[in-house]
Amino acid sequence: SHHSFARGSLFVDSSWILCSWDANSKEAIWKVESMVYALDSEPTWMSPTEHDEHVALLSHLPHALAAIMVQMANELNQPELGGNSWRDLTRVDGNYPELWRQVMLSNRDSVVNQIDELQARLSALKNTLAAEDSKTLLDFFRRAEQIKLGHPRKPKTEKSALITENAEIDSGEESQTHSV
Repeated sequence: SHHSFARGSLFVDSSWILCSWDANSKEAIWKVESMVYALDSEPTWMSPTEHDEHVALLSHLPHALAAIMVQMANELNQPELGGNSWRDLTRVDGNYPELWRQVMLSNRDSVVNQIDELQARLSALKNTLAAEDSKTLLDFFRRAEQIKLGHPRKPKTEKSALITENAEIDSGEESQTHSV
């Protein structure tokens, strides 16, 4: 139960993906958005399918890659020689294996799609290296650099109109006005 990792700020200033269904009431949406904003975070709304695609690439696949890399390094004579990039890449491995088994299986279709894409890109990189194609290799790393530089963490934006306009919520008895 790794309670030693618990901290009061665990969800503060974090990324939150919120998924809405037609059955969600405005009150339910308001409550969830209010909670996210109260944690000084910014909600991002997307469909359940978009959510699964995003978390497969941005969360689940990094855990799988870290596990693969740790297992590969274990076959070396001195895996402790890994530097900062190794530490950063494998930071997430070794945490909650049972949880990650469940997570990966529950989102298996999206994870499998991301693995297919990763395999295709690794194959292209492998072919570039095998051909000693210096220009394509440099372009590969420059493209990644430009993408990374162009996507810093998003700044906080104004809260949604649903929250800031003192949304009126029909509670079934009388209309209530909520402000955040």
